[in-house]
Amino acid sequence: MNQSGIYTEFQSYRIPSQSDIDHALRTGVIALDANVLLDLYRYNDQTVDDILQILQSIGERLFVPHQAVLEFWRNRQSVISSLGDATREAIRITKKNRESTITALNNWAKQIKLPDDQINQIKDDVQAFFEQLINRVDGKQTKNYSITQPSEDGILNNLERLLEGSVGSSLPPQEWESAVQEGRRRVEHQIPPGYCDENKTDSDLPEGPSGDYLVWAQLLREGADKKTDLVFITADVKEDWWNKTTRGQSVSARRELKDEYNQATGCQLILLEPVDLVRHSPVLGVESNEETELDIERVTESAQRNPHQRRNECIRALANTIESFNDSLQLSGSNNRGANALSITDPTGLHHRVYLTSSRNYATDSQTFISWHTIAEADLLSGIYESFILCPENESGDILFFIFTPDELREIASQKTLHDAHYHFYITRGEDSRFVDERPEAGSQSIDIQKFHNAWNSLY
Repeated sequence: MNQSGIYTEFQSYRIPSQSDIDHALRTGVIALDANVLLDLYRYNDQTVDDILQILQSIGERLFVPHQAVLEFWRNRQSVISSLGDATREAIRITKKNRESTITALNNWAKQIKLPDDQINQIKDDVQAFFEQLINRVDGKQTKNYSITQPSEDGILNNLERLLEGSVGSSLPPQEWESAVQEGRRRVEHQIPPGYCDENKTDSDLPEGPSGDYLVWAQLLREGADKKTDLVFITADVKEDWWNKTTRGQSVSARRELKDEYNQATGCQLILLEPVDLVRHSPVLGVESNEETELDIERVTESAQRNPHQRRNECIRALANTIESFNDSLQLSGSNNRGANALSITDPTGLHHRVYLTSSRNYATDSQTFISWHTIAEADLLSGIYESFILCPENESGDILFFIFTPDELREIASQKTLHDAHYHFYITRGEDSRFVDERPEAGSQSIDIQKFHNAWNSLY
């Protein structure tokens, strides 16, 4: 009987070594996801220059799947439009605070009968302070990229030159349709990649939830044609692409994907995040830059807070809000599956049970947000909880609170169909920017939930 080694029939369990990665970067196909291209708009100028230099060093081995370029074009405009959102929001809130400060000072002056010349001087000082603050914030306005005049977009011009001859062709119609159906099958059966995009099943996208699988199918086709290792650079760190530790740390590509690529090509699949490409850039003859790494991590961190961090942020925000109502209220709780069972203790010592669930923003269009909340039927009907709090992350990364009594949430749930004993709630913006539960069952209208936003009187 022939003897074999520990990895002989278990190559997908092997974590790529430094030498594996270096060899693949030197000799293999290096493919880019759409998010790598889009994030160029979010980086500072030096980071953009460094990344473009790295990509140029790859030469003819650079590859971008057709689906990834399609997603780049779909989202480029919204990414550009969103660049100044944080600045505009900071200015809006600062102006609002200026107005409320002036109002408070006027009321105070009336109460103490302060002479007009004195209160006017104070208000002038306040106006000057806020004006200086607004000017400083506005002076940090992000750079502009023209949507209507692409020739003024330096990043787009660089990408046009860089990617000439590197973009994969589209799949023939029949092959595309088969790939879309396979993508839907994988979503339904939780087979990587793409099943984390289940929320796109009823979207207006022609491929529905199959976008990631179309990228994967085109990567497999390129790998089979070149018969070489593939390094896929992506900022997508969802579990349907990555093998993760119990703490959520990305380790390497999913074993299923490694096996599938090896079976199709006889070669190795390696996944890297953009910051890892920079760290390994010396093997491509480009020196790595610590400042560039930090800038990439800044962008990545804002987009990839894990669910545990997100729940903690929601709980902290909730605790701060409750304390602002009454500093004698206390919030405590422990993890309850993917959500949190919390308890609010009022001044009399009475405990009020609260159910909190949080969600990241799943939208690819930065002009809106889509959140996905799952609540077990048993929890909704248990009678244990006095209120349910759904905490989505909006398009600006802020935490929103939607607060329901059990009867109110059960009324909305009655219009839905159970899925594996759970109800799914999809919060987004509807017409006139009102908040809605977007996805009742087929044939139903979206449910207006505006009145539940910050409905603190329903909390206990």
